This record gives sequence, C-alpha cells and structure tokens, in this order.
Amino acid sequence: MLEKFGKAAFDLLEKLNKASFDPYLNDSFEIDLENSKVVNAKLIEVQDTSSGVVESFSLIFQAPATAPFYQGTYKIKHEKMGEFPVFMVPVGPRRGMLEYQVIFSRLKTKNI
Repeated sequence: MLEKFGKAAFDLLEKLNKASFDPYLNDSFEIDLENSKVVNAKLIEVQDTSSGVVESFSLIFQAPATAPFYQGTYKIKHEKMGEFPVFMVPVGPRRGMLEYQVIFSRLKTKNI
C-alpha cells in the first residue's frame, strides 16, 4: 500500500488527530475512487471516541447517493490538509445522501 499512496501520505496520517479535522467541518473533500472517478464528500461530523490509553476519533462524510462506493481504502484530498489514504465504510443513507465513516485509532504515545 505504501507504493500506491506514497510515504509522505503515511507520514501525514501519523500526525493527524481530531483537532486536525475540526476546522474543516462542513468542508468538501475529494474522494479518489480507483476507477479514476472523483466524488466530492462533505465532512459533517468529527467525534472524539478516545478512552484510556487509546486515542480514537471518528469522521462522518456525506456524499451524493448517485455515486455510491464500497468500503475500502481511498485517497482523500482537501485543499488545506493535503491528500492521504483512509479506510471508509458506508454507514447508510440520510437526507437523500450516503454517509461514510472513517475511524482513526491508535495508542496514546504519552502513556507508553
């Protein structure tokens, strides 16, 4: 997967946390599908799900129901955040749109 997305994308992933996404709530992100198709999705929720020694947060994106895609790893792009791979899972329809969830979860380095 490193060959597909590049080392810089994975280096960026290590630095991202909930606060990285908070300023971009309701912004549009491009999701690069494998068939050279791009879907625009709006970040509609950023939620802290951390507990104990685990840092965890969830993102919910809303995309047009006319361009559904399966769960998988996709490159997402944002004009200020850059581009990086995430594993997205469809969680269902809402208000005529489809919602997709991304979960980040890792050990808190301060507690190790």
